[in-house]
Amino acid sequence: MELSNWLRYWRNSLLDIDRRQPEVTDPHAAYQPIIETEVLRKFYTQHCSTPLVDDEPLDIVLAPFHLALASENHRTNRNRRVYPFWVPARLTPAGELLPPAADDGLVPWLVRDVLEPAAYQFPVLSTLEATDAALLQWRQPATLSWSAYWANAQAYYAQATGTPGWPKHDTAIGDWWVQQGITLALPPTQGTAASLIDLYGYLENRPTLPPLLTTLLRGQSISSPFDPESAAQLYLKGHYGQLSNLFPLSTSQRGTLQTWLATKQGEVLPVNGPPGTGKTTLLQSIVANLIVEKALLGEDAPRILASSTNNQAITNILDSFGREASVVRWVPAVTSLGLYLTNRPADTSTASYQLHGRRSSFFQAKEAADGQYLQTAQAELLRHGSTFFGKSFTTPAALRDELHQALKQQVARIDSWLDLLPKLRDERGQPWQAAQLHHEAAATRTHIAELEAYQVELARLQASESGLTVFLSRFIAAVRQRRQARYLLLVREHCPYRDTVTVYDPGQLQLVAAQRLEAAQAALRRLQMALTSLSTFDQLAARLRQEFNQQPSASRFLAELSSADPSSVRNALDVTLRHQAFLLALHYWEARYVVALRDKIFPAQTPRSPHERRTLQYARWAMLTPCFISTCHSVPRFLRVKERTGEDGYALEYFDLLLVDEAGQVSPEVGAAVFSLARRAVVVGDIHQIEPVWG
Repeated sequence: MELSNWLRYWRNSLLDIDRRQPEVTDPHAAYQPIIETEVLRKFYTQHCSTPLVDDEPLDIVLAPFHLALASENHRTNRNRRVYPFWVPARLTPAGELLPPAADDGLVPWLVRDVLEPAAYQFPVLSTLEATDAALLQWRQPATLSWSAYWANAQAYYAQATGTPGWPKHDTAIGDWWVQQGITLALPPTQGTAASLIDLYGYLENRPTLPPLLTTLLRGQSISSPFDPESAAQLYLKGHYGQLSNLFPLSTSQRGTLQTWLATKQGEVLPVNGPPGTGKTTLLQSIVANLIVEKALLGEDAPRILASSTNNQAITNILDSFGREASVVRWVPAVTSLGLYLTNRPADTSTASYQLHGRRSSFFQAKEAADGQYLQTAQAELLRHGSTFFGKSFTTPAALRDELHQALKQQVARIDSWLDLLPKLRDERGQPWQAAQLHHEAAATRTHIAELEAYQVELARLQASESGLTVFLSRFIAAVRQRRQARYLLLVREHCPYRDTVTVYDPGQLQLVAAQRLEAAQAALRRLQMALTSLSTFDQLAARLRQEFNQQPSASRFLAELSSADPSSVRNALDVTLRHQAFLLALHYWEARYVVALRDKIFPAQTPRSPHERRTLQYARWAMLTPCFISTCHSVPRFLRVKERTGEDGYALEYFDLLLVDEAGQVSPEVGAAVFSLARRAVVVGDIHQIEPVWG
C-alpha cells in the first residue's frame, strides 16, 4: 500500500466522524435565506440558560433545506426527514449571525448518510471523493461577512454535488422531496479533527513526506535496546542531564535512554511497560538530557512536543514536568517546563497550568512592549546568578556566558568519570583490587631488580672474555664447552628464571633477558596505572562526597560508591553531577531568554513586519518552556504558517522530539499526522492496555 494511500485512508476516517447529522428537536423553518432577527434572539435565549462570558456568541449550525420522504399520496412524511447539508455559524445575543472563527477549523459538511458508498436507504447527493475534493479547496479568510460566508457555503455545496446550488423547493430527489427553509440546531461534537484533516490534506499534496512520518508509515523502529550491563555499554557518553536528584535511573531505564541517545533523525523509539514501571521518569530524563545537549552545543533551545489523545493524558504530562519542586527558576512566574497549547478557555481544571491559546497566552504579558516583565526578570536573573557564582554580573549576556562555561566544565567532570570506569578493570573485566595491585607491584619490582642484576653479571662475564676465546669457541669443541660451562654457572647463580633456560649461548641469553625485562617493566607500568586509576577514583569520590553529602537524596548513593561497581558510579552521577548539569543548562536558557526578549522588545533595527512569525515565537518560548504539550487533535492548528509562496502550510519537522504518551489509546488516524511535525519520536504505552473504543 502506497504511503499516500494511508494518509488518504486516515483522513477519510476522520471526515466520517465529523459527517454526522445534528439532533434537530425543534426545527424552525423560514422560506427566506436569512431568518428574522427576533427568531434568532429567541433561539439564543432558549439555548443559553446562563449568559456566556462577555456576551460570547453561541456556536450553532444551519441547514438551508431538508428532505422529506414522500408517502403514497405524494405528501411528505414529517417523521422521515433528512438534513443533508449543515453550515456552522455563531449567533450573538443580538440575533446577528457570524461565520465561525477561521482558526476553529469548522467547515460546512454533507452528512455521511447521503454520500456514496451509502449503507442506508437515503437519497444520494454526492460521493466521498467529490466532497473531499471540494473540501481541499475550501478556504475561509479571517475576515468575512455573513453574506459572503453563506455564498461560499452554497458554492461549496454546488462543487461537492455537481449542482448549481441549493435544490429548489418541492423538487423530487428519488422518493424524497426538497423542503426549503433554514433549520437551526446546536452543533454536534464536530470539528475536533478539523486541523488533523487539513494537515493530512496538506501532506497528500507534498512531493515527499517527512522522514519520521515515513518511518511510522513503513512500520519501522530502531533496533533492540542496549544492555546497560554489557561491557560495551558501561562507558557510553552522552547522558549528561537528569531532571530529578531524588533517585537514579533503573537498569532498564538506563538501557532505554542509551538506546534513545543512539537514535538518528527520522527514527522512532517504542517504549512498552505497564503502569508504575518508570516510563514517566524515563521521559523526564530524555527531556533533561536534550536540554543539556542543546545548551552545550550553543544551538537553539530544544523544542519538544508531548502529545496524546485526551486531556487527562495531557495534564498527566504537564503535572510530571511541573514537579521540579527542588528547582528554583531564576526568572519569575515560571513554574514548569511545559506550555499547554489549547483553545479551551481557562477554568479551574487548567488554572494552574501555563496556557497558550487563541484567547490568551502565558507569554502575552511577559512579552508586552512596556518591558515590565523584562526588567523584573533581568533583575531576578542577575541576583540569582550573583549568589550562585559569588560574583556580580552587569548583563544577562555575561551571566549566560558564565553559565555556559560552567556547564562545559560540569560535562567534562562527567566525562572524566566515564573515561575512568574502564581503567578500573583488568583485561578479563574483573575489578582491580588495591591490595592485590600493591602486592603484585612489589613482586614485579623485585623481579625487575633481579633481571637487571642478572643482565649486569652477563655483561661482566662477556667483558672478561678475550676475543681469541670467543673466536676459537666457534671451531674448537673443548673451548666452546668450557665457555658454556661458565655461562651455565652464571645462570644457576643469578638468573631469576634459571629453570626454564635450555640454551646457554651468550647472545641468546642476553636477548631473552632483555625481552623479559621489557615485559616486566610493562607489567609494572600497567599495575601503576591501575593504582593511579584507583587513586583518581578515590579523589573524585572524595570531591563528590564533599560537594553533595549535605544533599539527603545523594548521601546514600555516595556512600555506596565503589570502584568495583560501575552501577554505583552511574547512580551517584544521576543524583549529583547530571542533575547539576541540568540546572546549569536550565538557567543558561533562562539567561538566553532574557537576552532574546530584550532584542525583541528593543530591536537594533526596526523589523520589516510588526507580526512575528509563530515559529520564531515558539523558538524563544522554548528557552523557558521547551515542552509544548497538546492533544493530537489540537496541535496542528498551532503549527500553521505562511509559506514563501503566501499559501497556508505547516511547520513540518519543527520539533526536535515528539513524545507520545498513553500510545495505546491513540488510534492511528489521530496520531499519525503529528509525526510530520517532529524529527525523532519516543512512543510510550502498554501493549496489554485495552485499545480505544469510540462511540
